Amino acid sequence: MKNNCIVLTHVLIKKSEEHKKEIVEKTVDTFRKLNPNSYIILTGHGLKPMQSTIDKVDYFYWEETIRTEQFGSGHPHFVHLAYKHAAEKGFTHAFKSRADCPCLIPNICDKMHQILENEQTKMVVTEMTSIKMLYIGDLFLYAPLDVLIKSWSRWNCNHGGLQNYANNWMEDHGLPRNNLANLHPPEHWESLVLNTLSYRDMSGFGCINLEDFWSELREVDLLEIKDFSRYLWGAKWDYPRQITFEEFYRKKNDRS
Repeated sequence: MKNNCIVLTHVLIKKSEEHKKEIVEKTVDTFRKLNPNSYIILTGHGLKPMQSTIDKVDYFYWEETIRTEQFGSGHPHFVHLAYKHAAEKGFTHAFKSRADCPCLIPNICDKMHQILENEQTKMVVTEMTSIKMLYIGDLFLYAPLDVLIKSWSRWNCNHGGLQNYANNWMEDHGLPRNNLANLHPPEHWESLVLNTLSYRDMSGFGCINLEDFWSELREVDLLEIKDFSRYLWGAKWDYPRQITFEEFYRKKNDRS
């Protein structure tokens, strides 16, 4: 088993966004320091990252022409391409994050894999995954590559990544799809989520949002941060979580 693959994507860099090159550099550098033996893949579009960034990854794919349809729908072209490359290299699983959101938990692939083994599920997901709405969070996750490649092989970029992923997940398990515009889940949705997914709050993934806190964190050694909770992805927006760790496993245990 080769599970130590990290996929960094979901980033485009416009001509007016030169600062994002530094953000991607800091993200890749942090992943490399905390995961020295992992195979790191970086994909995206727009302005090309710094050469120092490219030198730190094991596989790099970038398109200088921005694919505008990918923005807001999960950048599926670049994600699927990365997964296929990982599988061709013999990897069995992958951890996925945004290329502007470094994870501050060392050896993250092994930690995620232990969750899958302990809970006997197919994928570890985090916030934005929902039971009340037809959503699976598409930004941060860990799963076997055959599962990921199948789910990401078909995507409608006229709709968001959350509902695309949820509908593909249902179809992958022999269940009928919703219309993508219909976010109300069918009766079988809750049982599918609880039976096939593991869930951790964003703190369990440890991915911080450099874009939101760049002015504060640009000169900071991220490995010296003792409490990264205030910098986590989504923390600045104070958005209502779709579900919490406690609620997810309370529902899961009620079914067992």
